[in-house]
Amino acid sequence: MIRKPANATTRASKSGSQLPSQPALRATSYAAPTTTELPFEEPQADQHPTAHNSEFLYPAELKKTRGKTTGKGMIEMIASNGNKKVEIIFDQEHWVPNTEYSNKKFTTAIGIEVRRRAPVCYRGWNKISGDIKRTLREGLMVHFDVEIEHPKIIYFVDDKMRSAYTQFKWKLHDHYQKCGTSIRGRATLPPPDLWGERSTEEWH
Repeated sequence: MIRKPANATTRASKSGSQLPSQPALRATSYAAPTTTELPFEEPQADQHPTAHNSEFLYPAELKKTRGKTTGKGMIEMIASNGNKKVEIIFDQEHWVPNTEYSNKKFTTAIGIEVRRRAPVCYRGWNKISGDIKRTLREGLMVHFDVEIEHPKIIYFVDDKMRSAYTQFKWKLHDHYQKCGTSIRGRATLPPPDLWGERSTEEWH
C-alpha cells in the first residue's frame, strides 16, 4: 500500500546501513580437507569475489524453496502484529518506508533474504538474472504486505539487496583468504553465522 503520510518523512539514506548479523544457525557440515581440485577464480580488481563458477538452476530452486525470512527481531515483530503480515507503506515523496521502524525492519529482512537465498556463484549483483531477483523480492511477501512490484519500490529493494549481496560476498572471500591456501579454502565451509544452512556443494 502506498499513501502520503500526514507528516513529513525524513529521507532515508540510499546507501543502506550495515545489516545486523544473523543469529547463529546450524551448519550443514564441515568437509574434511581434501586435495581434490575444484574450480575457483580469484576476483579481479573490478569484480566482486566468488566462491565458485558453477551454474545452478537457481530460478527454479528459489521458486520451490520460497521460505520465511526470519530472525529474532522479525519473529518479535510478527508476534506483536498479531501474527499477521506487517504492512509497509511507502511515502510518495522520498519512496522509502514511512516510519523509521518499518524502514529498519524491512531493510533488515531484505538483508536476511539475500544472505540466505541469493546464489553465491555470481561475481556481482548485476550478474544475477532478473528472474532470480524477482523471486528474492517475492520472498519478502511472506511477512510483509507491500506493493513489491511497484517500480519505485523495486528500485528501493534492489538497492538494498545490492548492498547486502556485496557485503555478503566480501565476507565469504575474506573467510576464503584466511584459510591460507586455495585447497584449504575450498575444503572449509564459512562459519555457520555466515553460511547458514547452505549446502557444502554450493561452496564448492
